[in-house]
Formats: sequence, structure tokens, C-alpha cells
Amino acid sequence: MKIDDFLLMLFNSNILLALAIFIIKLLRAQTKNKNLQMFETWALQAAELALALPHTQTNYERAAAILNDRLAANHLAKRFSAEQVSAGVNWAIKTLTQTEVLSNERH
Repeated sequence: MKIDDFLLMLFNSNILLALAIFIIKLLRAQTKNKNLQMFETWALQAAELALALPHTQTNYERAAAILNDRLAANHLAKRFSAEQVSAGVNWAIKTLTQTEVLSNERH
């Protein structure tokens, strides 16, 4: 059996189509994972920066603005809703304040 015949057989049996669909789904899942990991990192960075800056707004408002700016700069603003940004900022501020409390208790 020649390679051409083998590829033709795979094509006719829809195995190549199934394989292509699987690869596309895998790549989409990896991209979503990377976007979520970046979102989490940026939320923590935004909250940390907001907590360090002089108080002109609430920590939440500053962190949300920083995170939204970061998402827009990386063309990801449309991928995250306002509720997701809000939840990410709340999580990041809570995580940082808990870490700070634990750190202070140890010293």
C-alpha cells in the first residue's frame, strides 16, 4: 500500500477530519488555559499595584481599572466579562490580604 492510498483511505473514512477536529479543540483549550493563567497573574499584579499606590480610589476600583487596561492592551478585553473581571479582582485582593495576614502572623 502506497502512502497516497493510505492517506486517501484516511480521508475517505473521516479519520483525518476527526483528527483535525480533535487538534483544533485541543489548541482552543490550551489557548483558553493560557488566557486564564494570564488573567489570574494580571489580576494579582493589578491588586498588588492598587494596594501599593496612594489612595485616590478604592483598591477594588484601581485594580479593576489596571486589569481592564492590561486586558485591552493584549486584545483580550472581549474575552472577559465585567463580572469575570470583578470576580478576578475580588479574588486577587482577598488572596493578597490573606497572604499579608499570614506573613504578619509568622513574624
